[in-house]
Parts: sequence; C-alpha cells; structure tokens
Amino acid sequence: MSHNIKPKASIAYDKFDLEAENLLEEFHKTRKFSLLLQASENILKSKNPERQEISDSLLGLYFHQKGLQEKDLEESIENLERARELFLKASSKGETFDSKNLDIEILSRKIRLPKASVSEKKEFFLKSAELNKEIGKKKDSHANMSLYHMLHMEEMLKKGVEREEILKAGEAMLKEAQLSEHAEFVKKSEVILQQVRVNFSMSPEDALEEQRKLQEAIEKTEDKYGKEEAEADVLYIQGMIATNKTERERLFSAAGHKWLKIGNEKRAIEAIKMITPLPIKVMGALEMADSTLELQAELLRLLREAMPEGEERTMATYHHSYLLQHLKDFKIIATRLGESRKRLTELAIKRKKYEPKKIFKRKFSKKVQSIFKEEEEVSQKMRLDLDNLYIFGKIMLDQWSFVLGYLFGEKNPSDFDFDHLYNVVSGNKLKSGLIQVKSKHSKAVFWLYFQLKAHRNEFIEHVNKPWQKGMTRSVIGDDFNLHIPVPPNYISKEEKEKLLLSVRPLMPEALKKMPDDYWEKANLHRTLEVTFHRIHEIDSKENRQKVWDVWKKVGGSTPSYDKIAENLIGFLLQSTETVVSLLKSNEDRDPVDKKDASLPEREIRKE
Repeated sequence: MSHNIKPKASIAYDKFDLEAENLLEEFHKTRKFSLLLQASENILKSKNPERQEISDSLLGLYFHQKGLQEKDLEESIENLERARELFLKASSKGETFDSKNLDIEILSRKIRLPKASVSEKKEFFLKSAELNKEIGKKKDSHANMSLYHMLHMEEMLKKGVEREEILKAGEAMLKEAQLSEHAEFVKKSEVILQQVRVNFSMSPEDALEEQRKLQEAIEKTEDKYGKEEAEADVLYIQGMIATNKTERERLFSAAGHKWLKIGNEKRAIEAIKMITPLPIKVMGALEMADSTLELQAELLRLLREAMPEGEERTMATYHHSYLLQHLKDFKIIATRLGESRKRLTELAIKRKKYEPKKIFKRKFSKKVQSIFKEEEEVSQKMRLDLDNLYIFGKIMLDQWSFVLGYLFGEKNPSDFDFDHLYNVVSGNKLKSGLIQVKSKHSKAVFWLYFQLKAHRNEFIEHVNKPWQKGMTRSVIGDDFNLHIPVPPNYISKEEKEKLLLSVRPLMPEALKKMPDDYWEKANLHRTLEVTFHRIHEIDSKENRQKVWDVWKKVGGSTPSYDKIAENLIGFLLQSTETVVSLLKSNEDRDPVDKKDASLPEREIRKE
C-alpha cells in the first residue's frame, strides 16, 4: 500500500487537480488527515481521467490515518477496514496495494477488544503470525505464535485438559518467544510457564521449589512485575508445610499482610482464613445469630404490646420461645461444624508432611494411618452436624413462620409453617406486614425453601430412593458439601439427559452469556447444579418447581454448609429487622391513625 499517493499527471489538469496535490503535500508536512478528505473532494471535481481512482486512494489514506489515531478500538477498526475497502477499490483500477500490513494493523486492534473471546484472540494471533511470515517479518511472526500458544494454554487450563498437554503448549510458547529474539518477551514467557508449573505441583514441597524458581524468573525481568505477589506466595506455601501451629499462623499472617499491601484482598482473605479460629463465614453467621437474639428480645416486647391478651398472643409467645431455643441450637451446630472443618484442614497439612513422596507402592506409616482415621471420624461428625443443620434449621424456620402468622393475622396461624410462608410469598394475595416480608426477603425464602426445607425432606429424612450418600470438600479450605446423586443405571442415560435438557433454558442469565464450551454450561449435570443453587433467581413458582422436580430425581452436590448457615441466619436477622421496624412504626403512631398501620386492626394494642 502506498502512503504517498499523488495525482499521476506531471502537469495538473486544472485548478482542482492542482489544489488536491497541494493539499496532499500539506498533509505530508502537517499530518493533518482532514486535508486528505479535502484533497479527495477536489480531485473528483477535476478533469483528470483517473480522478475516481485517485479519490478512492486519498479517501482510503484519510480513513487509514483516522483509524491509526482513533483511541476507541471499535471505531479504529471500522476506519481501518473502510480504508482497506477503498484501497482495494482503487487497486482494481491499476493502483498497487498490498493489504497484508493493513490487515496486521486491524488484527492488532481486534486482539485488544474486551469482548473478544479467547478462541477469537487465538485466531487473530495465528492469522497475524501467518501474515508477518509472508511479508518477511519472521521475528514478529514468532512473537504472535508465542502469544497464540499462551492463549491456547490458558484455554486448556479452563477446560481442565491434562497437565502434560498444557505444559506442552507452555513449552511451545517459550520456544516461539525465544525465536522472536526479544529478550524481555522471552523472560516474561519464562515467568508465565513457571507460574503454570507452580500450579501443577504435586505437593506443597514441590510447589515451594517451583515458586522459588518463579521468583528467580521474575527477578530477571526489567519491571520485576509480580515480585511481591511471588514473595507472598512463598510465605503462604511455607505456612502450608509448617506443622507447628504458631509458626504456621506467623507465615500466613505475613503472607496476608504482603497481599494487602499490594492490593490483592482476595488472597489476603485466603491467608486470614487459615489463621481464624473458625471459618470466616461461620464466624459471621455466629455474629448474626447474636444480633438476631438481641432483636428477637425487642420483638417479643413489641409483640406483647401489639397483640391483645388471649390464646393467640399466648401461642405466638410460645412459638417465639421455641424459636429462641433453636437459635441457640443453631449456634452450637454452626460452631461444631466450623471447628470440625478447621480440624480437617490441620489434618490435611499434617498428612502432607508425613506421607511418602512416592505415590505408588507406598506403605503408610502408623502416623499417617492415625491421621487418615481422624479425618474419617471428623468428616462423619461434620456430616451428622450438617444433617442436624438441615433438620433444626427447618424447625427454626417453621417457628418463625408461626410467629409471623399470628402477628400478621393469617387465617389458621397454627398451620402457618414455612411451607405456608413460601406459598404466600410466592403468590400475590398478601396481608399487612407480609407485603414487606415479600418485597425484601422473597428471594431468601425461595432459596431456603429448596436448599434447606425441600432438600431435607427428600434427601435427609424421608429417603425413598437408593441415593449415593457422599461428602465432598477441598483438601484445604472452608467448604464441605453433601454429594447425593442418583445411582448409576437407576434411571437410563436417555431419561436423565431428557430431564436435564428440560430445565436447561432456566439456567441463570450469567451462565447463558458464557461460551457454549464453558465447562459449567457444557456439562448438563453441572448446569442443573448451578441452576438449583441459584433457584432464588427464578421468578416463576412453576419454573422453580420444575427445577426441583428434576433435582429430586437426579440429585447432586448441595451448597457448602457455611453458605447454608449464612443464608439461614441472614434471612432470620434481616426479616426480624423488617418486622421490628414495622412494629415500632405502629407503636409510634397516634392512636387515631393506627387504623392505617401495617398490622391488622385486631392486633393493635388498646390504649
């Protein structure tokens, strides 16, 4: 492509031709690309027989310059592609034009588009590498191929491809970087490959060795980007190896402080989790339980004032006393679950230290066998306490629902358990304060109805299918799930697939927007799990029931115990705040105005 296009006549045909040439020369001096547009318009007015060809070339050069200077990527690409069209149009009439350089410029911008997927970026790098090779820019071609392999490696990591294949792509990335002969690019590629090797370490000891190699690789780079992050990682891994609790806490604390210093709050929280006496979500749930107990004491006072003496007030206060009792039970169960989960992490760290290095033909020592035995015992204890959380959590929700039923004058309040609350909140005909409960807490009610109440009935208490009873958790972490799928061949593969496909359209919007090959979207059973765990986002009661009907036939993994505890006590706390606020607003009203209060007229205390 020529960037020095001029009218071909050595002598101007007329004043328009001459003015176009002058404007072009002025552009070369000032680089003001608007002059090219004027030149294109002038040449079209001239008598030059090649005026259209020259005008297209000038207009192409105008869009090219505009595209190069445009900061908005999409606008830049649009201008450069317009330039390409015009240059091709001009070349069809005799003007020489090689599109490869311009295509490379366009691709370099497409690669940077935020909306471009990894697969699209890979294609852009590959095409750019081919074009650079064709025009003799071999080093640039190798650089683009290196970036292609880097993205290919990233894509395989997300898909869970085997370790050897990912490392093979990493080696190809480094080789191409070396062929580019760009020293800093090579060093950065070594850092990226070493980061992958750290993640694939088979043990904390191996991870520590690979992490130190990563530190060395970062030190060789010009900007040493990631140095502090790597130092924090070393401290964290050392903490994973340390069996002495005091030393372990010191190392995790130091790692957390480093991550906070560089603004990586997510990793800092990860380090803090390792040194807290209980998992963070459990500690938060216990704090919410204390706040709920305080608010419920205030609610009891307001309830006695709002309701006249009689059988209904007596029933309401009794249900309230049962609620308080089960709130205290909740604290005991949540504490035991948290303590057990922390113990499992400690045992995992100890086991890593004493396990033999070779994973085949190994004989476990008595020390390791005793750790295995305790891990099994603690896991069973957690399963029992999680069952209790389901059972007593549902009872606690029932007692709270009875209190609401009596307080807000529901018909047959003695039958107003959590099932009734769910049905009322799911409908449109609501009384008094329950309107506010629905508007503020309906999603919490939906989630708890299926994740706690319905799951308890089908999988914990009234088991009528040969479920596979299991537990899943991270080796080191805070999570602990019940995994209860239907056994193989209990239902046919065809029937199971049909069931899973029937609720696939109800998947969360966030998952719908993901690429089709994203693992949670590509795996039908995982799609169901994600949909079920976020069932509260489904507005239609009928569609929620459809998801549940499929779930109770195929089963799967529950949300982690700490998520269940957090959502359960969070709903009780927040809905208590709502009810207390309603009662207080009624209490503060003038007696004459109390007929407009949120509570039924029969419940208003008499002055």
